[in-house]
Amino acid sequence: MTLRVSAIWAGMMIMACQAPSQGQAQDRSTPRQCRSGVGEVRVSCVVQADGSLDLCRVLRETPRGCGYAEAALSAARRSRMDPAVVRGAAVGARVTYDVRFQMVD
Repeated sequence: MTLRVSAIWAGMMIMACQAPSQGQAQDRSTPRQCRSGVGEVRVSCVVQADGSLDLCRVLRETPRGCGYAEAALSAARRSRMDPAVVRGAAVGARVTYDVRFQMVD
């Protein structure tokens, strides 16, 4: 299975999320809404002055309960962004972005 993951925030891409496998998506015990292998999560995090993401939370997961929220939060913990700059100094700022999941052959 190949999983294409993209986060849209100022053109940034987040990769290497581990979402439900194709086998899990096609398993009859998997809820119907999870079988398509397509999902989207809206995440909100604080970008710290060093570029790390902190205090991340899921604002929305579609479909719910398919593991996409956990995968998006896991990726956020390993990601870095350019911090906001005020008067020449890096400062923390809250950002919100969408992570899209799609299984491809």
